[in-house]
Amino acid sequence: MLDALLARLPDRDDLEVLLVDDHSSVTYSPPDFAHLRLHQLALPTGHTHAGAARNLGMSAATGDWMGFIDSDDLVNTAGLLGLLDGLAKGNWQDHDLIVVRAWSFVDGEPQRAGSRHLFVNRWIARSASGSPDAIVRVPSCWVRILRRCFVQDQSLRFGSTAVAEDVDFAVDLALARPRTAFANLVLAEVRQGRQSLTARLSTAAKVQILQTKQAANARLRSGGLGTWEYPLLLDVLDLMRASPWHGFRWFLRLVRARARLFPTLAETSRAVMARLSSPTLGDADAPQDHLSRR
Repeated sequence: MLDALLARLPDRDDLEVLLVDDHSSVTYSPPDFAHLRLHQLALPTGHTHAGAARNLGMSAATGDWMGFIDSDDLVNTAGLLGLLDGLAKGNWQDHDLIVVRAWSFVDGEPQRAGSRHLFVNRWIARSASGSPDAIVRVPSCWVRILRRCFVQDQSLRFGSTAVAEDVDFAVDLALARPRTAFANLVLAEVRQGRQSLTARLSTAAKVQILQTKQAANARLRSGGLGTWEYPLLLDVLDLMRASPWHGFRWFLRLVRARARLFPTLAETSRAVMARLSSPTLGDADAPQDHLSRR
């Protein structure tokens, strides 16, 4: 997957690639892509997880803008070229954050499976007015491009947990009130299926996600963004499927804490209406180079 990711990146002087080893898998030596400004970094011994790797990459980056992708995903070349061309023309210079779109694919299949990211793309499209909704509720790091000086000025960092580190980052980013633009560009193609990183989460990892989101909701309330809290019911149900006992205990714990389990009626209504009015939003104009990987 890393070979395929690197092979998709264009030959441009305004593109810098940082490949960070977080010690979570076997040692990787990339092939010789002479056209890439490729830099390899590694976390210090004793440090691991994606959040620490992204923090190290952010501290080493030298460009004006930064984006992220996981090791089991792909870059959409057309979307990346559109982004780089737009930045070269001076687009988005009055913004700190560019929220983009994403696609999904299933292992070994030539067609896209857009179910997961259709929701993400609709959410982004509905949030084009600049509300922090898409920042908080779509925490995935690969749908956001950030101005590096804004990240530094706000001291933004990914969380140190093994999972949901992008939830912490999304909350901090929303609380920093970035000037946000929404670009109709597909930047990441995200792997779904049994081989994806998120498909193999342990019960402990699912508990960590609930703990992180519960703490995130408390920070959103204290920062005046309680409207955008995470509903936690789907995460509880996911935990129940892995461990009914742990899931039931967490359900009771959240009820006693009066945590937000359900979306509001208004949110549910908006989601249903968006689905009915634009059933193919984010899916009909799929990129043609999808899965043209080596």
